[in-house]
Amino acid sequence: MQVRAAAVWLILAMTGPAGADVLRPMDERATARLIAEEVARQAPGAVVKLSFGTLPPGVSVQRDSGGLWLAAQDIHPALREAKDGHAREAALQAFVAGKLALADRKTADAGKRKLDATKILPFIRSPQHGGAGPADIRRSSFIGEMYQCWVVMDSTGLNCLTTWQLPRTGFGRLEITKLGLKNLEARLGEVTEVVEGPVHKLRLDPWFGSSLMLLDSYWAKRAAEGSVTVAIPVEGELWWTLNADAATLATLRQEVLSSFAEAERGDGPKVTWGGGEQTWMIGLRPLSRDLYRWTGAGWEVLPE
Repeated sequence: MQVRAAAVWLILAMTGPAGADVLRPMDERATARLIAEEVARQAPGAVVKLSFGTLPPGVSVQRDSGGLWLAAQDIHPALREAKDGHAREAALQAFVAGKLALADRKTADAGKRKLDATKILPFIRSPQHGGAGPADIRRSSFIGEMYQCWVVMDSTGLNCLTTWQLPRTGFGRLEITKLGLKNLEARLGEVTEVVEGPVHKLRLDPWFGSSLMLLDSYWAKRAAEGSVTVAIPVEGELWWTLNADAATLATLRQEVLSSFAEAERGDGPKVTWGGGEQTWMIGLRPLSRDLYRWTGAGWEVLPE
């Protein structure tokens, strides 16, 4: 079943209501609006998103230090039972301040732990499908609108490495770039390759297939045998072919378009994050409809 949600982007300069103006919320939607206003007052500069509809009402907050979710049900009874607007104001302020402080403590605690440098890997992303956050460590566009970011492969997921995490790596931005590529190259022995006619389909774990496009030395070696064409319809796979004729390229392009369209429809498995929004699972997100040709110094889009 498709999940629908209403979302309101709040003006960050807004201020919270005066105590006497904090009306008793009639339902959790009204409580969620009060929470959003108070978050905007206490955390200026945060991105505040109000969600409700078929989802439990609440507020998602994104700051440079990370994100958090505030559920309306956690404070709604207290606001309903408060005797006046001033009591509701005090309860609302304490609730929001406590949630923000708890998130900050978790961030501070995490910041004390060093990230495992051997698990830092490059990742290709599309802004249309799981784009970058404002604090992501990223370089300029890779090809077109696609860009490269860095992830730490661990049990908590594959979010792009952010600027506030950089001290935990012990490396600078340029060092992270070199290290990620070195780690990726070290895992080439784990790449699986399925050959379907003239097309080779590569995977590295369920996620990093498309990342193999970043290894220039890998493709320079293959290009010594002829013309290399690559496709990355989804994050988790890379398709390549050598010395493809016009008929092979036409067939490959059609298969890429079909795979991309299937992924974009989102018929496959999805995950739901804290704000209640559904998104593609890592590796299954659509990435590119194009074919790319190795030039000897990088990649270029192959015209139709």
